[in-house]
Amino acid sequence: MKRINTILTVIVMLLLVLLTAKAAWGAVVINEIMPNPNVVPNANGEYFELYNSGDKDVDINGWTIQSKSGTKTETHAISKVTGVIIPAGGYIVLCNDDDLSENGNFNCDYAYDKDINLVNTIDYLILLDTDGVEQYKVEYTSAFPFA
Repeated sequence: MKRINTILTVIVMLLLVLLTAKAAWGAVVINEIMPNPNVVPNANGEYFELYNSGDKDVDINGWTIQSKSGTKTETHAISKVTGVIIPAGGYIVLCNDDDLSENGNFNCDYAYDKDINLVNTIDYLILLDTDGVEQYKVEYTSAFPFA
């Protein structure tokens, strides 16, 4: 009986460590979306911004971006040798085109190379972690307050 209690205690402790470690990462959220820029041709200036509310840096290298509109789904696997780090309490910008002369002259932290086109009328933007687990999903439309 004592051995079973010891094993159960160890399992519970391991689970708590794993859950606590995951919670310390914080939540990565999409906090700004530019699906319809008016300064440059539409797709060139598209971007979205991610915010890390946690107290630890989060590397989203290996995560997947999905855009869904109607029956159409576009995906992009985030891949950068040096990683794509969102600092604790910080922001990064992911864009369609990182060429300053084409995107409206703004610096972005990671370009998804036109694999994703943000629809101007209604769309879903989804972030999946390296295990394919949905970490954040947002739906937007062209109506207020999104417009």
